[in-house]
Amino acid sequence: MQGVCDYFQSERAGLFSQNPYTKQVKSIAFLGLKEGYLKSYGDYYGHINPTFTDHSELIAGVMFTEQIFNARRQDENFYCRTTFNNEWMKPQNFSHAAGGMLIADGHNTLHFTLLRSAQQGLYTLQELQALGAFSKHINKAVQLSNVFERTNYRMQNAEHLLSNMGHGILILDSDKNVLEINQSASNSIEKNPFLSIQQGKFTAKNSSFRKKFNAELKQTMINAVLNKEIPLRLNLPEYENLLLILMPAMPRLQLQFDLPVVLLIIRESAAENPINMQYLQQSYNLSLCETRLTKYLVDGSS
Repeated sequence: MQGVCDYFQSERAGLFSQNPYTKQVKSIAFLGLKEGYLKSYGDYYGHINPTFTDHSELIAGVMFTEQIFNARRQDENFYCRTTFNNEWMKPQNFSHAAGGMLIADGHNTLHFTLLRSAQQGLYTLQELQALGAFSKHINKAVQLSNVFERTNYRMQNAEHLLSNMGHGILILDSDKNVLEINQSASNSIEKNPFLSIQQGKFTAKNSSFRKKFNAELKQTMINAVLNKEIPLRLNLPEYENLLLILMPAMPRLQLQFDLPVVLLIIRESAAENPINMQYLQQSYNLSLCETRLTKYLVDGSS
């Protein structure tokens, strides 16, 4: 933020969002504004900022200055007379502003603003053009930041969901890529040479089992699309103490990913942790009878 101010010879800069319907203003990043003025902007002055009096004039990527406001209204003193200028800008010794809307997603608008004192003079047309070009880079940076934030949020939610399940859980996509795995599943795979994870993919050493697993995975993906939460049990004759169950991911978990995923449940007969009945019932919106039936299947019943 400081580098942007230095480049455009500005004393202050700010990045904020506004809801065009409720007019609620949220400060994201500001440089040089005192806490009181920042709060008053969010509470009141951001709502009467002349930039937002006519949303039809706001176009993503188009920069503005107070001169542009004056020209649009054919009144060279329009901006100077506004309450916003006299009660919020002037007390901070700001006389000139430049900025614009970066993003409009239908729910909120994202804005970037630079502020100058009278001594620094008006923003020139050349500076405004440079700011317009620079705003594209700010836009990309904000969008990337949002992607990283959403991804981190999704992964945290997925990890929380996995940790609440009593058995080993893997989250797989249609290519058998392991997207998430809890510690219980890692332990089971590590001590059972029949199963393994190679180059990030779940696999088994037995070729006939791999073929069967691929077919069941495909069917589970189809069930997921059809909203059929049907568990498919996979028998392992060589390892009677190990049970694998494929089932569509619960809706709350599915929302954390951008592609269809399924759950692979690994249960060992000697496992000490029983499946959490209440968590299972709430997560899948099951009746008590459906919950008991699912538990019996997970526990190895036919």
